[in-house]
Amino acid sequence: MGTPEQRLASAKSILNFEARRDANGHLAVYHLPVEDGGGTYEVAGINEKYHPDEAARLAGLIAAGKFDQAELEAIEIIAAFTDVASPWCDVFAIECYLRDCAFNRGPRGAARILQRAVDVADDGDIGPLSKAAIANRKKNPGALLDELRSAREEYERKVVHRDETSIFWKGLVNRWNKALTFAKSFIDAPAEQPIPEHAGHEHEHHDGQGVCETCGSGNDGSTKPVVNRWEPTSHQSSRNNTDIDRIIVHYTTSRNIEGSISWFKHGSPRTSAHYIVGRDGSLVQMVNDSDRAWHAGNSSMNARSIGIEHVAALGDTITAEQAKTSAALIAWLMEEYEIDKDGVIPHCCVKSTSCCGDLFKDFGGGAGRSCDVQKSALHKWMTSMGI
Repeated sequence: MGTPEQRLASAKSILNFEARRDANGHLAVYHLPVEDGGGTYEVAGINEKYHPDEAARLAGLIAAGKFDQAELEAIEIIAAFTDVASPWCDVFAIECYLRDCAFNRGPRGAARILQRAVDVADDGDIGPLSKAAIANRKKNPGALLDELRSAREEYERKVVHRDETSIFWKGLVNRWNKALTFAKSFIDAPAEQPIPEHAGHEHEHHDGQGVCETCGSGNDGSTKPVVNRWEPTSHQSSRNNTDIDRIIVHYTTSRNIEGSISWFKHGSPRTSAHYIVGRDGSLVQMVNDSDRAWHAGNSSMNARSIGIEHVAALGDTITAEQAKTSAALIAWLMEEYEIDKDGVIPHCCVKSTSCCGDLFKDFGGGAGRSCDVQKSALHKWMTSMGI
């Protein structure tokens, strides 16, 4: 059984796989085509035929403009519905993929997919025989995940009788593969990777000092913190020579940094950030400063800004180690691109969102607070860090 944070991270991934969104990135009601075979509409895959009360509740929140609340409630609805998969395997990577199966094919369908993957009779009942087979196969979670992916396709072909002739097939295959990639991000965190010379400024690591010795510096000698890992993503585009004049602060909504990295590489809708600051103070860079990351939910703002994600779940405040790295990075970026303090803003000042969560709750901020309140809290924190 995964942690509460992993449970919500899995549900959020399902929501993002399923959700239709409007031009501002908000959840939208999707009116289903007749060929779908389900109800008349759904929100984030929550179908009004199978979940009428939940779908109606979410549609009502969307109609009322309560988009953040709709998003949070949809995540919890998905998490609760897929909790059935939690007892089947105590390796969360496996649980994560099974949750995705359960959301698409229901609890019994997910159980049958799992049974096919471990070569037992697929009667939909995870009993002693199934559990013994799972216990043996979970020793190699990567291999079992690959078997689950194959079993999922086999189930679709032989039980649902859907194949390449279906207009939905290509989308299904894409979805299964994305879910597999996301689940595998929970297996084992890879070792820290060195920064190649083309990442950002060319430099050598300053031995043990936590700064980049040869990176650009501002008037007071601010230096860029060491980037511990370079994880390039294709989720980026050109700034078209737009000057950088904003720094946007985000939080990931999950404590799993590997899941965030994977999402920024493979997730849909395609999103990314320039930097991710871990709770231990580690710094990951995914997009060069000179390029546009897709983090703000606003194309023109993406063109003019740097996006910094902070690993945190809802309710988490920024850690001391995280604060040290983040403050050093923000100070360097402000000097490097001549950005004043007013140009450092929380994500909620760009679009309607609860981001940057509770990172600066100790300074008066908090998830769901207004732009002005969150921005004031961010700036109070910056002042406390000497920025």
